[in-house]
Amino acid sequence: MAFLILNFDLAEKVGMSKVEIQARTVDDLVHEATSRLGADFTEAIARSTLVVNGRAVSKLKGGKTPLKPNDSVWIITPSGGG
Repeated sequence: MAFLILNFDLAEKVGMSKVEIQARTVDDLVHEATSRLGADFTEAIARSTLVVNGRAVSKLKGGKTPLKPNDSVWIITPSGGG
């Protein structure tokens, strides 16, 4: 099982900060999380970067990145300000 770690805003909306998900790839994880967490997750994931064990999936194999037991997948959302 991999662990999906939600950012603060999303964790507040869905009522949890960490979700344990059985998934073989990042795409599988996102699909399962979407069905479990609903619209708030779908909205957040559209504007986020996913990071597996500290590495952006865009630098790995994207959604096809394989997941191993106890991998951590973080949702990183852009921030701004000035």
